Amino acid sequence: MSKTVLAHFRFWVVGLAASYAFAAPEDIVSTDYVTREWHVADGLPSDQISRLAQDDAGFLLMVTTAGVARFDGSHFVKFPPNADANARIRVLAWTPQFGVVAALTTGGLAVMERGAFVSWHPEDFRNRRIQTMFVEPSGVLWLACDDGTVLRQDKETLRAFGPKDGLPPNRVRTFATDGRGQVWISAEGSITRYVDSAWISLAEDFHGSEVRLASSANGGPWVITQDRVLRVQDLQCVEVAALPPRLGAHFVQAALEDHNGALWIGTRSQGLHIVAEGSRQRVSTSHDDIFGLFEDREGNMWVGTNGGGLDRIRRKSYQLYDKSAGLLDNYSYTVCADGRGDVWLANRDGGVVRLRHDREIELIASPPDGPAVSAVSIFPRSGGGVGVTTGRGIYFTTEGEAPILRRIEAAPTNTIVRVSYAARNGDVWFALGVARLGRLRGEAFEVFDHDRGMDGREIRAISEDNDGNIWVGATEGKLFRFDGLRFIQVPLPGIETGAIQTIRFESDRRMWLGTLAAGVVVWSDGKIATCSTRQGLPDDDITQILPDDHGFLWFASKHGIFRVNRQEMIEVLEGRRARVVPRVIGPDDGLRDIACSGQFQPGAWKSPDGVLWFATRRGVLALDPTRQLSAPPAPTVAIEEVAYDDQKIPVAWSIRIDAQFHKIEFRFGVLCLSHPEHVRLEYRMDGFDDNWVVAGANHLAAYPRLPPGNYHFRVNASLPESGSAITSNALELVVVPRWWQTDWIRFAAVLASALGVTVSVRAWSHRRLRLQVEKLQRESEIRTRIAQNIHDDLGANLTQISLLTQAARRNPAANVESFERIHATVSEITRSMDEVVWAVNPKFDEVESLAGYLGDFARDFLSAAGI
Repeated sequence: MSKTVLAHFRFWVVGLAASYAFAAPEDIVSTDYVTREWHVADGLPSDQISRLAQDDAGFLLMVTTAGVARFDGSHFVKFPPNADANARIRVLAWTPQFGVVAALTTGGLAVMERGAFVSWHPEDFRNRRIQTMFVEPSGVLWLACDDGTVLRQDKETLRAFGPKDGLPPNRVRTFATDGRGQVWISAEGSITRYVDSAWISLAEDFHGSEVRLASSANGGPWVITQDRVLRVQDLQCVEVAALPPRLGAHFVQAALEDHNGALWIGTRSQGLHIVAEGSRQRVSTSHDDIFGLFEDREGNMWVGTNGGGLDRIRRKSYQLYDKSAGLLDNYSYTVCADGRGDVWLANRDGGVVRLRHDREIELIASPPDGPAVSAVSIFPRSGGGVGVTTGRGIYFTTEGEAPILRRIEAAPTNTIVRVSYAARNGDVWFALGVARLGRLRGEAFEVFDHDRGMDGREIRAISEDNDGNIWVGATEGKLFRFDGLRFIQVPLPGIETGAIQTIRFESDRRMWLGTLAAGVVVWSDGKIATCSTRQGLPDDDITQILPDDHGFLWFASKHGIFRVNRQEMIEVLEGRRARVVPRVIGPDDGLRDIACSGQFQPGAWKSPDGVLWFATRRGVLALDPTRQLSAPPAPTVAIEEVAYDDQKIPVAWSIRIDAQFHKIEFRFGVLCLSHPEHVRLEYRMDGFDDNWVVAGANHLAAYPRLPPGNYHFRVNASLPESGSAITSNALELVVVPRWWQTDWIRFAAVLASALGVTVSVRAWSHRRLRLQVEKLQRESEIRTRIAQNIHDDLGANLTQISLLTQAARRNPAANVESFERIHATVSEITRSMDEVVWAVNPKFDEVESLAGYLGDFARDFLSAAGI
């Protein structure tokens, strides 16, 4: 029993010692790379990925336990859509000669044709189970079978190799090519190369160790043994790096050289490692079981894991200084650089920190006569070193290799100074509190308050223009300028800025303001313009503004850091451009929740080497703009799916559908493996849309029933890194009219309408003419009747007058009576003539005139009866 216990004790001691030896200094995790993960929740068919490849269009292909998937950087789709054929694929590769080639689990090969896998050379591959595929740069396809046979397929011929051809009897594990294009294979503990159709073994004794190979673009291939990484040089193996236990050839499942010449090694249980310049480091991944490695054409390293999904790894373009880097506190309030180029941090509870040119962290000692200080705002001194504000006062660093902090006696000690600014003339300005500003000139400290024009509630920003004038921004949107004696408020008419959080002047005399609510406000030549989220900015809350040396402006906000092409922003401010296209530093770069406060200044700084420094709540972020400027290729956009009324139809450059549909949808894919979140997508239906429509994250465009006609659906994709580069894809859509919507029906309808209008107009004209004739006839009859009445009345009355005149001549005694009767008759004739004139005058053809006439007639007629 004691021996058993002792044996177990020895076993655990040895195991712990081996674990300690493996995990100690040899297993260094690299901080130079950033990893992004995709899982089943993101659309990946399975988190177990065994093989990776890239097709001619640039899509990433992966073999998973749930089938093959195609990835464009944002979305996963089954490849091909046929799930039965999809699930039988074991190994997959792309060749320039044959396209996508797949080895099936049941044996044989298949190639992709018209969106589906079809059997390839069944007479040669039907009974062969392919274990490994390898594609030479020239396009020749090599296959290793389970039975040890090696197949070589070029464009025209297929050739099989076995032990009788010089191959070792063991099963081939890996293929590789060297810088001259020669093919090498490893089989258990031996290496063989293919030269002039013959196999020649490498005279190297690996002492029974298993061997794995990896291709190299320059020189001989990489060789991985049980405990070393080697390179073949002049047909001899030269050691590059040592390998600890469980990282040797037996545990290596993938190995690949990247475009920089570094070797990546994926292991079964120890994760991913990189060997470069003779040293090895571990690279963080989502899972320690690495199945597949692939480097795409943009330089991204893709990792397929056995349970951890898909990882994309690329070199960082930034460095984050936090507690993991050696600081005592993650939160650094402010940052600046001194005249020598050293970078200084106000690391809150960690005090003052200096980063020398080698970026090693140096903690500055606290004052010898007091406790540790909490650093708030840091600023460079004109004579060298820096100054720092704390809750206990304002301090300067002493000179020398080991500086300490010395308190300025004239400065106040009971105020937390969050904002400081070192002017070019040596003055240092401080925000002391509500409506108070301080100036340190030499050893004298002067306060400016309400009596000297400073009535800003809380000062957020202090800066200096090209002429040396001091400007101050406050929380309530007030802007002040110092005239040498007092502060004068400068109005910003018509703009609700909120707090002014940063002020920057440029050589062209433009003043840039970062505001809380209005985005960026720019004052130039007496004109004020704004650029906000309405013009494309990710945030209206701008806390910092920094220009780099490459024509970009960098902005910090409470929602992250982004950059904009400076010329594009000026064009937007001048109204010559509608929107800016920002490049956001965020999750795609491995950074999440990077918030930059606007309460502490200086919160951002450009060091003499051009690196941009931002103080954030998670640490101080150092961005190298030169690494951010490498522009990936413009994204490729393709229309992948068309459906009307939820019925999918084949995608072609021209589609015809019947006009009876109710809804049509277009789903488009955008190929961008490097920066999928930065792609700007717009679509437009020519003939229906007046302007471009910004696409959503689902990459879907839907339209209601369209009138019959010809349309063109277009999709544009652009990247900020590619400037104004735009790639486009177009599809012609023909909406076929129903029979009642056809041209001949429309022509017949127009013709019938015209004929109906003509007939109606003609009938209406005839009727109008007839009415006019009837009216004229009635008027003629009236005139005839009037003439007849006039003739009868006048004739009778004139006859009566004639008789009365004759009677008066015969009987003079009756003259008076006769003349009265003659007068009455003449009056009757006059009245009758008036009635005739009234009746024939058209202006009296109205009800009011008729009523008046009838009233007069009734009065005259009835008055004789006394009524």
